[in-house]
Amino acid sequence: MDFYAFIQNFIKTDEALWWQGSSIQKVEVYPRKALWRFYLTVPDLIEKIKLKALASDLKKVFDFLMEVELVTAPIDGARCIGKIMEENFYRLLSLRLSGTEYFSEISWRFDRNVIEIITATQDIYETILENEFCNCLSDWFWEEYQYRILVRVQCEERKQEEKPLQYMTDFGKISLPVIEEDKKQLQTKKGKKNTKLKPISMDSQNFVPLNEVEEGMKMISVRGEVWDKGIHSLKGDTYVITYFITDGKSSLAIKNFCDRLELDSLNIGDYAAFRGNPRYDQGAKEIVLIMNGYLKGEKQERQDTGTEKRIELHAHTKMSAMDGLTEIEDLIKLAARWRHKAIAITDHGCIQAFPDAYKYSRKYNIKVIYGVEGYLVNTDKKEKAHHIIILAQNSTGLRNLYNLVSGSYLDNFYRFPKLKRAEIIKYREGLLLGSACESGELFRALLEQKPEEELLRLASFYDYL
Repeated sequence: MDFYAFIQNFIKTDEALWWQGSSIQKVEVYPRKALWRFYLTVPDLIEKIKLKALASDLKKVFDFLMEVELVTAPIDGARCIGKIMEENFYRLLSLRLSGTEYFSEISWRFDRNVIEIITATQDIYETILENEFCNCLSDWFWEEYQYRILVRVQCEERKQEEKPLQYMTDFGKISLPVIEEDKKQLQTKKGKKNTKLKPISMDSQNFVPLNEVEEGMKMISVRGEVWDKGIHSLKGDTYVITYFITDGKSSLAIKNFCDRLELDSLNIGDYAAFRGNPRYDQGAKEIVLIMNGYLKGEKQERQDTGTEKRIELHAHTKMSAMDGLTEIEDLIKLAARWRHKAIAITDHGCIQAFPDAYKYSRKYNIKVIYGVEGYLVNTDKKEKAHHIIILAQNSTGLRNLYNLVSGSYLDNFYRFPKLKRAEIIKYREGLLLGSACESGELFRALLEQKPEEELLRLASFYDYL
């Protein structure tokens, strides 16, 4: 849809002319926020002040709106961004870097919403990183045009890859010393020592989470478990070994350049700390860590250090479709290792985990509280359901739980096995009712800012919140 045609009848002519050639790609409407968000393609990026002016005018025209947002993208990014870069790149560079002697050795290119700054030497590459020019340029585009763009730097100096130092030791040693023989290898081409190379320690608190690793960081330490590994040969009897590690939240590829494969002692399943510099890898199209050293050790298992141990009353196993992957034995074994007195098993709408839960509770000497996370409705199984936790207190409660779950499948199944409130009241003996998670009716009422009387009425149905 022609955006210029849409606005020209109720916007000042001179302001409307800024938007000639613009098209509406989609409009997102948020009734609760009284917000319209326009996604537009434009011949040229529009300055922030003009975006704000039009948004303000649209709010006046459509007075029921509290907010209008305009998200723009160039029709021809190469032409549009290229024009802006030609007019501003070296001016912005001079503001961030002292002197202009670098300019002849710095260029740029644009592709798929990414600006790549190309340097001819490693020294200039390091200078740009140290002065955070990539972030500066990206922020400038946002401040001037409200346009998000990725900026990164790449060195195209043709030189043989320096082989990073490798430190291999067992976990018994806390840190890795830099010995005299190694110090000679730390000399750069200019004869300066890399004073930032420090021993790795598994006790260090300075490990960077893998999901926070970014290009431009210098000599960082990360740690994780090796879940995959690849070896490729390069020219000149050199190998690149890629370790793929995870910390349970994210993953990262780590590259190690070496000339002897026997120096590699890391295998899939090993846990290690690594030190190196993050770089954007053109082949992988992602950030990787160029390894400088590593320390092999044992995976640090999570501990419960609390003096007063808790009892988990809401836990899912792999029997919870789309919500749980944990093996039943692993869950019960972990609770026992943490010296918890009991753990509740509350899978979504089902009780298939109970036989294995009973077996492993005896194996690991821990009490299992049998329960379910059900789908609560008032009277009609086609109603939108809320979550509810139901726990069995005794054998009577366990039989009543079986009755409820069976009925939810046989009589009240609609997309999910539903539990009618009247049925829960009927079989309530020996059961404890919990208000569940944010999908429970009480928490939904809180989020919807229901009156206090309504909240108290809802809460009165439950034994614990």
